[in-house]
Amino acid sequence: MKVEGEQPSASTPPSPPLTATQRLKELEEQLRQQQARLAEVAQQEAAELEAATDHSIREYLLQQLEGSLIDDRCSQITKHMAEMILLEHKITSSQFTNWDDRFVRLERRVDELSAQQTKILKSIQGLTAQLAAAKLITPQPPLLQPKSSPHSSPPSSPHLSHAGSVVDQYAHLMQEPFGLPNRPTEHHIELLPGAVPPKGHIYRMSPAELEELRKQLETLTSKGWIRPSTSEFGAPVLFVPKGNGEFRMCIDYRGLNKITRKSTEPLPRIDDLLDMVQGCTVFSKVDLKSGYHQIEMVEEDVYKTAFKTRYGTYEFPVMPFGLCNAPGTFQTEMHRIFRPYLDKFMVVYLDDILVFSKTAREHAEHLALVLQSLRDSQYKINREKSSFGVPSVIYLGHVISGDGLAPEAAKIAAIQEWPQPQTVRDVRSFMGLASYYRKFVRNFSAVAAPLTNLTKKDTPFLWSLHCQLAFTRLKKALTRAPILKLPDPTLPFILTTDASQYGIGEVLQQDDGNGLRPVEFMSKKIKTQKLQDSTYEKELYALVCALKHWKHFLLGRHFKIFSDHSTLQWTKSQGELNDKLARYIQFIGMFDFELKPKKGCYNKVADALSRRPDSFALISSTHSFGEETRHTIARLLPQDETFGPIVRNLQADSNSEPGYALSSDLLYTCSRGEERLCIPQDQRLRTLLMSECHDAHGHFGFLKSYAALSQHFFWKEMRSEMLHYVDTCELCQRNKFSVNLLWDCSNPFPHLMALLNLCR
Repeated sequence: MKVEGEQPSASTPPSPPLTATQRLKELEEQLRQQQARLAEVAQQEAAELEAATDHSIREYLLQQLEGSLIDDRCSQITKHMAEMILLEHKITSSQFTNWDDRFVRLERRVDELSAQQTKILKSIQGLTAQLAAAKLITPQPPLLQPKSSPHSSPPSSPHLSHAGSVVDQYAHLMQEPFGLPNRPTEHHIELLPGAVPPKGHIYRMSPAELEELRKQLETLTSKGWIRPSTSEFGAPVLFVPKGNGEFRMCIDYRGLNKITRKSTEPLPRIDDLLDMVQGCTVFSKVDLKSGYHQIEMVEEDVYKTAFKTRYGTYEFPVMPFGLCNAPGTFQTEMHRIFRPYLDKFMVVYLDDILVFSKTAREHAEHLALVLQSLRDSQYKINREKSSFGVPSVIYLGHVISGDGLAPEAAKIAAIQEWPQPQTVRDVRSFMGLASYYRKFVRNFSAVAAPLTNLTKKDTPFLWSLHCQLAFTRLKKALTRAPILKLPDPTLPFILTTDASQYGIGEVLQQDDGNGLRPVEFMSKKIKTQKLQDSTYEKELYALVCALKHWKHFLLGRHFKIFSDHSTLQWTKSQGELNDKLARYIQFIGMFDFELKPKKGCYNKVADALSRRPDSFALISSTHSFGEETRHTIARLLPQDETFGPIVRNLQADSNSEPGYALSSDLLYTCSRGEERLCIPQDQRLRTLLMSECHDAHGHFGFLKSYAALSQHFFWKEMRSEMLHYVDTCELCQRNKFSVNLLWDCSNPFPHLMALLNLCR
C-alpha cells in the first residue's frame, strides 16, 4: 500500500496529465470540500455548548461566536444554526473556563482554511483565464471572491466613470448663478390681518464689518439679487464671524416672520423612501448652489423683504434666507421641475436631491434626465457638496446602499458609545434614560436587575459580568425596533433639549398613540471655549445644535420643543443681540415651533444625555487631569496615613471596610448611595482638583465650589482647604466686591444728625 508522501516507484506507470477542464473541476471540488470543512468547524464549536444552563454566560459566548464569524468566513446559514443551538441550550458557570482559548483556536483554524481557500480560488481564476483566452470556455463569475487585504486599494468602480461622463456634459451647471430667474414658482408673503410693519434698527458695526457690508452689497447688487428700496419695512443686518476669519451677513427677519401667515407643504415619507431604493446600487446626491436666491419673489411682496443698513435700505427681488415659509416654496418648485421622475428614480426632500438606479448604465440615463431638468430651469449645482455615481450615500440621516437603508452611525452613537458607569450616580443617570422607554423593552425589570441592585443603599459598587451584560443589552434595546422608529411625517415631532455644565443632550420623538418613541438621540460635549458661557447661552447652543442636526425633519413644519430653561421661549422677541446670539437667533428664526418649559425631573432622556459620565472628561483633559493623575492617585493611596490601611484591608478582604470600595486600584467612599474618589495627602494633587472646581467653573464662591468638589472627591480636610483656596484666590480678591465692609463708628452720620435736629 502506498504511504502518503512516498515517491512513486519506477515500475508504476505515470498517470496521464489532466486536461484543463479536468483540472478546473478538481479545483472546484477541493473548494467545495474546504467550504464544508469551514461549516463543520463552526458547527463543532457550537455543538460543544449544548450542556448549558446560565442565560448570561450563554449571551457572552454568543457574542464571542459572532465575533469569530463577523468577517463572513463562514456562511450565514452556519451562523444562524449555531445561534439556534445556543438558544436551545444553556451554559453552566463551571463550563465557562477556557472558552476564550477555544475561540482563539477556532479562529486560527478558520484562518488556515481561509488561506487554503484563497489559494484554490486564485488557481481557478488563473486557469479560467487561460481557458477563456483559448476560447475553450465562456468566462463566468467566480463562486466566491477571495478576502481582500485591508491595505489593498479598492478596485475602480464603473459607476463613477459612467456618472462622471454625464456630469462632464453638464459642466456649465457648475457656474455661479446670477440675475433674476424666470420661472412659474414665486414666493409670496401673506401677512396676518391687522399686522403692523416691524421697525428694525441699524446695529453698530466695526470697520471690518462695514468693509464687508460694502463688498456684499456690491456683489448682491451686481447679481441683481438686491436693489435700493423705500419700504417702510426694514429688518436689521448683522455680521457673524466665520471660522476662517471672514464674515457672514445675516438678516434678522424675526419681526416679519412673526406677522406672516404660516403655510405648510407635504414632505415625502422616509419609510416610502425605503421601499423605493430596494435593489438599487448606484446613487447620486445633488446640491443646488444658492438655491433660495434662484427663486423669484412676487413683485408686490418685494418691499416686505427690505433690510436697513448704514448705506441705505435694500430689498430682495429673489427669495432671501430666513423667511419662515421659504422651505415650503422651495419644495413646491422642486416638485414642479421633477414631477415626471419623482418616486421612479429620484426623491426630493427640500434641498436634498437623491437619484437612485439599479445599474451604472441605467443610472447614467437617470442622472442625465435630472441634470437636463436643472438646465431647462436654469438652476446651478454646487459641485463640492454633490456626489455622483457612488455605491452608498448619506441621505436624511440614513446610509443608503445596495443593502438597503441603515441608520447613520451618528444617529445612535449617543447611546452605543455610552461609557461604562463608574459610580452609582452614573448608573442612575443611565437607568433614568432607559426607564423612560421601559414599556417598549421586553422583560425590562429582569434585564436591568443587575444595574438596579447597584443603586440600592449601602451596596458597594462592584461592576460584574452580569452588570456589563445588562448594560450592553439595554443599549442594544434602546437603539433597535420597536423603540427606535422611522419618522412619520404625518405625526408631529417633539424635540427635547437639555444642557449641563459640560455637555448637551437632545432627543427627537414622535407620539404614535402608544407613547413617545425616539427617532434619534444626540449628545456632545461642550467645547472648552463655551464652558464660561451663561446657562442661557448653553441652552440656546443646545437648541441650535439640535435644529441643525435634524433640519431635514423640522424645517418647514410646526413642532414642539421641551426644555427645562423657561427663558428660551423669549428667543424670538429678544432685543439687541451680540454676534454669537445673533447667529443663533437668525438660524432659529427659520423654524416654526412652540416652546414649552419642562422641569428637569420630567426631562429624563435629554438630561441623561447631557450628563453622560464622559462629559466631565473634557475639563479633565483640558487641565491635565487624565490617566497620569489617576496613576498618581493609585500610587499614593497605599502610602497614605489615612487611606493606606483601608486599601490594604480591602485587598485582603473586600468586605472588611464597610462604606469603602476598591476598584481599579482606586478607593471610593460609599455614603447615601453615592461614591466619591478618595484623594491621598498630596498638596499638588489636591490643589489641581480644587482649581478644577473653582477656577474652571467661573470662580464661584465657597459654597458652590465646595459643592462641586465634594460631589466627586473626598478627604478629611477638604472643607477647610477649599475655604482657604477660595479666600486666597488672587483673581477673586482683585475683581470681586466684598460685602463685609466695616463702618467707622467714630465719624458722625450727617443725615442722621439732620434728622435728629428736625425732630427737635
